[in-house]
Amino acid sequence: MVQHEGFTDEALAVMRSANEDAAGRGHDHICLRDMVTGLISCWASPGGQALEKLGLTHGGILSALESLDPRGAVLPLPEAPFFDSEVVDAIMHARNWSVTWTDKFIGTEHLLLGILSNKSLVVTKLNEIGVTLEKAGEAILDLRHRQKQSTSSPRTLEERVAILEEQVRRLTETTSALQNVGRRLKA
Repeated sequence: MVQHEGFTDEALAVMRSANEDAAGRGHDHICLRDMVTGLISCWASPGGQALEKLGLTHGGILSALESLDPRGAVLPLPEAPFFDSEVVDAIMHARNWSVTWTDKFIGTEHLLLGILSNKSLVVTKLNEIGVTLEKAGEAILDLRHRQKQSTSSPRTLEERVAILEEQVRRLTETTSALQNVGRRLKA
């Protein structure tokens, strides 16, 4: 079983933004639409990058969701936001995706998959513009694969120390060789 460290900073930012969006639309609770707009607000995150990889834009997603919920009177932000049942389900699905992928955190990529794991009008609208669970999952896995290829950093502290020691050894050899060249040039 994976020991969870909790939500990433970006995932928490998504939920804060969702809370602000709900209050801005006059709602006293966070719904799935708010989570999607929260995800859009964190476009540079893995979840946002997956949406972009699918060819979507902020405006395209917002336009697709606009008809679902017209704005009401703006409400003050609640101190403790209330999540509707679809959001609770999305968070539980996000956690399940995190466990399935053996991640020790819930990130925006998990939130996106958690949202898309629901059966709701919001998900239907997202499916209509090309955001399906399968496509998003493939986009996220592709982004992770590319990230893994571009970062060949070692996974353990011991490996990192060994690489640093090797770099210090090479630097010492190079410094010594340069000093020898300098001595020969002086002579």
